[in-house]
Amino acid sequence: MAVIQNRIFISYRSSDGKKDANRLAEDLGKVFGDDQVFFDKHDLRGGSSWREEIFAAIGSRPVVLLVLTPDYFGAKFPDGRLRLDEADDPVRQELGATIQIKATIMPLLGEGVTMPSAGSLPSELRVVTEKHALRLRTDDWKNDLLRIIDDLIRQGVKPLREDWRALFGGGTGADSILATKPKFTLLWIALGLLILYEIGVAEEPDADTYYGMAMLTLIPLYLVWRAYGKLKFSGNLGKYASIAMLVITGWEILSFTARGMQLAKPEQQAITTPPGSITPTPMTGTEPAPAPIPIPAKIESTASDLSGSWMAVMANSQTLPFSIIHKAESITFTTTRISVANDPWFQTINLALAANGGLVIQDIRMRGGGSIFEREIEAEIALTSGDGQRLIDSGNMSLVVSPDGKMLSGSVHFSSGQPTPLRFVRQ
Repeated sequence: MAVIQNRIFISYRSSDGKKDANRLAEDLGKVFGDDQVFFDKHDLRGGSSWREEIFAAIGSRPVVLLVLTPDYFGAKFPDGRLRLDEADDPVRQELGATIQIKATIMPLLGEGVTMPSAGSLPSELRVVTEKHALRLRTDDWKNDLLRIIDDLIRQGVKPLREDWRALFGGGTGADSILATKPKFTLLWIALGLLILYEIGVAEEPDADTYYGMAMLTLIPLYLVWRAYGKLKFSGNLGKYASIAMLVITGWEILSFTARGMQLAKPEQQAITTPPGSITPTPMTGTEPAPAPIPIPAKIESTASDLSGSWMAVMANSQTLPFSIIHKAESITFTTTRISVANDPWFQTINLALAANGGLVIQDIRMRGGGSIFEREIEAEIALTSGDGQRLIDSGNMSLVVSPDGKMLSGSVHFSSGQPTPLRFVRQ
């Protein structure tokens, strides 16, 4: 009989284990060579049986991998009898031959599968429960596969090449960031988004700028997709972190496009006509010049007018307590530390930060400062982490003081969004 080169045998139950067994055979074939991996009828020659093949491989010290799925030991006939109890059951015959020639047995536990008790198996198969089992999970396939290959090499199975890890992302070169260290890929993506973010804060960007930024964001979107292809098998943390980055990157593209479309529309009239009033007549160019608008007399403000506690009311009715200090023509705005632990937007950001080993954001603070002239306030404002060490967003705030000094009305414009109505009420 010809010398059999198969060193690794894969045993599985076809009802629910063929997919994983086939995938395992393909991956092991890349490392050890297809001739070293015996997988079902793909390798049977002239009707040879499993028993004949494994007995022929006695001299090569075969290693048998058991792909344990729920049906491997638990498959039943329609009448409820266990298939394993029948002498002609393929799995029972495969295991019996494996044990008879004293081959090395490596049980591989699938997702949610545990080793059965010895008493639940036929007496000649109970030795299987004494073997050290490894995991083979779909959600963590790559890491589990590497452990299995390391174990096979320790058992004496020789790989085709010493740098076999490169086949699964362990090599070097330009693709190593994507293939071997997906978390580094997320760092590069974050860096790309930050660069695009800095472009977005340019003064008065036009529609073409926003459209260009949307196109540039396709580059990190491609990198995220490549990273997701690696991370989806590396565990829940990597999978969900890459999904979060996909969502964030897609949102950036939509945001840039929407802002570009908004700026591309014809300029809207700044003042809304009250209900029931006369609709303004379009200008034709022949109308007389409008009369000059009277400039109101200067109204002086003193520190006692604005310094104190105020409540900011956002467009969505959210309120934030502010402390205002007003000295001559200088004015500052400060909030206390505000918890964002339950905020959905910050939860998404924190998931990506945690995946990259960064510190998550538990609370935030808003600070601003500027000048007041007559009753008009122009100030810069920054959104930072609660300790003030990390800048999250920044923008400008324009406000007008009410005649009685009890309300400030206007808008705030952060660089990541559009101008939003805002008012402060004295407390």
